[in-house]
Amino acid sequence: MSYSEYIKLRPNASLGWYNRGISYYQRASLNPTQADYRQAIADISQAIKIDPTEYDYRLYRGHSYWRLISVDFQKSSVAAIADYSAAIRLDANRSAAHSGRGQVYFELQQYDKSLTDLNTAIRLDPNDAVPYFFRGKVHHYFKNNTAARADLGRALKLFPNYVAARSYLEYMDDEAKRSNTKIAAKPITQPVVPSAVSPSNRPITDPYMGLKRAQDAESSGDYRGMLDAVDRSLPFIKMESASLPKDDLMTLTYLSLLHKRARAKTALKRYTEGDEDHKKAALDAMANINRHNSRAVESMKRT
Repeated sequence: MSYSEYIKLRPNASLGWYNRGISYYQRASLNPTQADYRQAIADISQAIKIDPTEYDYRLYRGHSYWRLISVDFQKSSVAAIADYSAAIRLDANRSAAHSGRGQVYFELQQYDKSLTDLNTAIRLDPNDAVPYFFRGKVHHYFKNNTAARADLGRALKLFPNYVAARSYLEYMDDEAKRSNTKIAAKPITQPVVPSAVSPSNRPITDPYMGLKRAQDAESSGDYRGMLDAVDRSLPFIKMESASLPKDDLMTLTYLSLLHKRARAKTALKRYTEGDEDHKKAALDAMANINRHNSRAVESMKRT
């Protein structure tokens, strides 16, 4: 059953709208289009209307608006901040919304607010390279180069292939070399920002990002990279049991990662392991369907 069919059957179930929105979001991550991001926003907005208390709904609508900032800067940045702020009110102890809002504040040149959010994100999750990178840029703007280098170095230690962090350090090195030249004498109110982190170089910080990385690797025939992306992503999904994600919102992503892992192993001629993973994916899918059906029956009994 497709998400659209599920929505027709249960239009008041927020999860169907959210999952369809996430499918548009993931498709846009693979092949960015304004239409897919806007459709993701529309579907997730419907989920929020039904259930305004779910952190991930606000977080991923915020992410979708964040991706549209290059298209509609003023409107999308305001909307992204509103959603990240709502997510923080729902759960202030999760780092992702603090990090996302801090990044948007950086683009708005509200550096004090950006620094506050990035500090919080790092305190909550010191193993995420992304807020270190952005905080490094904030420190550089405030001419605190020692702190900037420390943060950029920390980002690279956490994710050695973080191209944007390395590029920014190189920019700072070049800036130091130019310090006694006429070029350096020209007032600079804001540092030149290196190219954005490409999807293939961004460190995996959540299972959605990992699934996208696996999809990218599969498209390019990099099956070892595909397998690595899956293996790095699965630990982010908290499990209720060996077959069932604790959070229903993670079910689609969890099963998709299992299928990716099976296909990667088969492509690498690890046929026995691939067959076992295909089997696990099928059995886990059935377990999740059974759980959903059981909950539906219990819900009907209560009505």
